[in-house]
Amino acid sequence: MRKTVIVDTPGVKLRVEGERLVFFSSGRREEIPLDQIECLVVCEGASVTTDLLSRAAARGIAVTVTSLRGEPRALVLPATYGGTAKTRREQLRAYDDLRGVELAKAFARAAIESRATMLSRLARNREGSIKLRLMDTAARVRGSLRELSGISGRLDDVRSRIMGVEGRAAEEYFRALSLVVPAEYGFRGVRTRRPPRDPLNAAVSFANSMVYSEAFRASVMAGLDPFSGYLHADRSGRTSVSLDLAEEFIVYASHRSVMPLFTKRVLDPEGDFTRRGEGVYLRGRGRRLVVERVLEAMESRVEYRGESWRLRDVILGQARAIAAFVRGDSQAYEPWRWRG
Repeated sequence: MRKTVIVDTPGVKLRVEGERLVFFSSGRREEIPLDQIECLVVCEGASVTTDLLSRAAARGIAVTVTSLRGEPRALVLPATYGGTAKTRREQLRAYDDLRGVELAKAFARAAIESRATMLSRLARNREGSIKLRLMDTAARVRGSLRELSGISGRLDDVRSRIMGVEGRAAEEYFRALSLVVPAEYGFRGVRTRRPPRDPLNAAVSFANSMVYSEAFRASVMAGLDPFSGYLHADRSGRTSVSLDLAEEFIVYASHRSVMPLFTKRVLDPEGDFTRRGEGVYLRGRGRRLVVERVLEAMESRVEYRGESWRLRDVILGQARAIAAFVRGDSQAYEPWRWRG
């Protein structure tokens, strides 16, 4: 099975020799056969040769460049993955008709359902008042779907309402997570970004970025314009439709992967994190542990279309389903659901 290779150490040099990817770091040499690589993720500070990029493209290997926080910066794909003109034309047109509203609601629905599922799973292994509070919050989060289903109209007019429903469900969800995160991590039940203010938020932000990168890659491979979205408003530099697609997978691939590192006290709140100003960020062993858990989730088998698929392939399948829906090749778009 081919795998994802992540190079997140500044100063590493990558090149190809024959049929192998070669790493040079601190005088040490490592090699990986090209035919074992599906995706190559290179963080800022590493260097690659143009020969490597060309060989990767010829073999269908996607090369993603990210920040040290895991945020996607660039994507190099074979030219044959270029999107069709019809897909991108219809993607833009869908924004102004019912397709755009239906897609935005589908992404929000998936995000809400997955959070309720996560809380229900956490409740299974708890007792007493914590179990009851988790179950109660899961029910309230799931109940917000009723409000979401009643929203209709032009996307520009109703997006704020859709985002409001999804946002309130997210606030309840993160408050409930504080019930199971040990006090030493300093998590107060609030999602903080730019910068993350505590170790849990730091780990979630980094893991989310890995999911965003995978959704970005899938969007481009499916022929979509990654910058034109529905639930997430268009903004310069924002890969909006990739963020939309990622809503279906964030909880399963990111939160589900990260939470045991905290509930089981695997991560050291001091040694595995660094503090810069008001922000808290993963480092060293902590970053490696999160990367390993998210990659495991990407390779895990889940139910999809009545069969067992790798999650990574499901993300691509859903990107193609978005493209089919906006082109009119399918009559509805169904988000992927984590059944728990």
